[in-house]
Amino acid sequence: MKKSLRTSSVTPLLALPYGSTCVARVISNSMYPTIVAGDDIEITKVSMETLHPNDIILFADVNSPHPIVHRIIRIDGNNDNRTLITKGDFITQKDVKKVNRRSYIGKVINIRKTLRGFVNKFLLTIGM
Repeated sequence: MKKSLRTSSVTPLLALPYGSTCVARVISNSMYPTIVAGDDIEITKVSMETLHPNDIILFADVNSPHPIVHRIIRIDGNNDNRTLITKGDFITQKDVKKVNRRSYIGKVINIRKTLRGFVNKFLLTIGM
C-alpha cells in the first residue's frame, strides 16, 4: 500500500521515505508549458541512481521557502558524489546550484491538470 502525503512545505518532503508518494501543488510557471502554477504533481522517492536526463524532479533550495520542480538536463559524478544539473522548461539558463542527495526530494511521476492550472496556462498563452 502506498503512503500518501499532501503538502507544500519543504521540511516534511525532505524526510519522504523511499517508495512513498506525495502530492504537491505547483506555485510557479518555471516549467511552463509542461507544468503550470495550479497543477498538482505526484512525487515518489526513488534512488538518485535510477534518475535520467529529462526526468522531472522536486528538490529543496536553501534560498527558497518552497520546493522546486525542474527537469534534469545532466548528471555528474556517480554513487555518493552524484549531482543533478537542472533547469526549468520556461527558463533559458540552467540552475546555478546542483542538486545533491541532501536536497533531492523525489521524482515527478504524474502531473494532474487542474482548473486553476488551465486558467493560468490560458492567461500565459494570451500574454497576461
